[in-house]
Amino acid sequence: MVLAEAQAAARASAIKLAGYVARLSAPEAVAEAAQDTALALADWRNPDDYPLIQVRARLDLVLPPADAARTESYLDAQRAAQLDQVLLEKRMTHLAAVILADIDTASRWWLDRSLNAPDPVASWRLFDDIIRPMVAHWSSGEDQATRFARMVTTLLQRLDEEPDRLETFLRITEANFMTMGWHDLAADLRTPS
Repeated sequence: MVLAEAQAAARASAIKLAGYVARLSAPEAVAEAAQDTALALADWRNPDDYPLIQVRARLDLVLPPADAARTESYLDAQRAAQLDQVLLEKRMTHLAAVILADIDTASRWWLDRSLNAPDPVASWRLFDDIIRPMVAHWSSGEDQATRFARMVTTLLQRLDEEPDRLETFLRITEANFMTMGWHDLAADLRTPS
């Protein structure tokens, strides 16, 4: 076999192995791919189709400048996404552990967030519908009278927003008072103020 042919076979075998390792590696892992290739080529080996030739080689794997720039851009975007994920997880943990731990803290937080809301009534309706049920122990931390007072306040706000429902509410409430035997309260509902 001619020396040039043997060298070409050795070179082809080394490049084939390096190409295989590089294809299995992500572009950002060029250093690891270079190490894997160096390890694979460090020992004497026989190239395919040339059992009489033994090859041992050292290759330097380098990304072309355009690929290196794309890889760096990709890695920057990946780091930014990971940072966003970590920050989101921290915010969610803080929200669950601190903000939604009790109704007073949640109410102050919501007040701070909604001070400049275009429709404060709608904002507090959202609080009642969405945030209040998420508060960890909002009902167990309040006595029954406080919970009832909050419910009545919400009820009055809603009736103020939808005055056409007031008459329906008064009839239902009067019927409930009569069922409970509280005729004096039912009479108070019928008496115009």
